[in-house]
Amino acid sequence: MSTLKRKFRLASLCLVATIGTAHADQVALSGDWFMEGTENGAFMQFIHHRDKNGTFWVQIRILDHCQPKSDWVESGTWTLIDDKIDQTTTVVQGHQAHYHDEFFIKSSIGNSFTNYDPDTGITWKVFKVPSDFTFPDPKSCAIS
Repeated sequence: MSTLKRKFRLASLCLVATIGTAHADQVALSGDWFMEGTENGAFMQFIHHRDKNGTFWVQIRILDHCQPKSDWVESGTWTLIDDKIDQTTTVVQGHQAHYHDEFFIKSSIGNSFTNYDPDTGITWKVFKVPSDFTFPDPKSCAIS
């Protein structure tokens, strides 16, 4: 086998291994997740559903003085490569949209992980939840 063929096979194997690992990580991040905290002065809660096929929907709720003020649903596509979640929102409350976000996974322990949003500078604690999970009473919403 020529040196060129060996290099091509090695490069192909590396590519397959990378794609396989990225897909396995994306499968692990699939499912339903919950996070809550303060963003831009508002206390917010998120129930995020990520499908293995690269689509997502997220239900977002804003609280004011610990009471629900507004909520909406967004959906779109997502990918996970290494520690970066690339997310493109294409629908907000049934209307076409186009928002691109990047989130970086900083740590993962069991059924939770921390997620850094470079646009806001916020690190969120994200928890795996069952598919029938609904918004809980907020743990802490002193700012709203």
